[in-house]
Amino acid sequence: MKILLDGRYELCLPFKSEAIDLSSNKDLTWKRHKKMRTTKGILDDYKVVCKEWEELEVIEKIEEKGENSYLPHRPIVKNDSIPTEIRPVFDASARVTGQSSLNDLLYKGPNLIEQIPDILDRFRRYPIGLSADIDKKYSFSWELQINIEIF
Repeated sequence: MKILLDGRYELCLPFKSEAIDLSSNKDLTWKRHKKMRTTKGILDDYKVVCKEWEELEVIEKIEEKGENSYLPHRPIVKNDSIPTEIRPVFDASARVTGQSSLNDLLYKGPNLIEQIPDILDRFRRYPIGLSADIDKKYSFSWELQINIEIF
């Protein structure tokens, strides 16, 4: 883990092995991009979101050198939001036939759903509960807002 100058954290992915064998999946990601272009208006709105992320330094342009593996993504559109909200969703389980996906190469974390009853119990046990809200959690630009509730 590394703390960046602007206070954000940079973490390494927990790979199962030192040798990372991800083949090029450019064709797969290009097919998804072409499919997105057929939906009217989505591509322009999605470009705006990507430009915003680039300005926030959440993403950056890279030079293509040799074979690369890409993290496929697609827009999710929330129509009931005003204005319509579009956010990228990444698909680390996408794979080229016969090849490994990024998820296949990473350690799996613990199942946190099993801990929910314990967490709720701790909130009931003490007179003060703390919770935090992560702003723009999908952009990896985390700002915490602390809420204190007295029971």
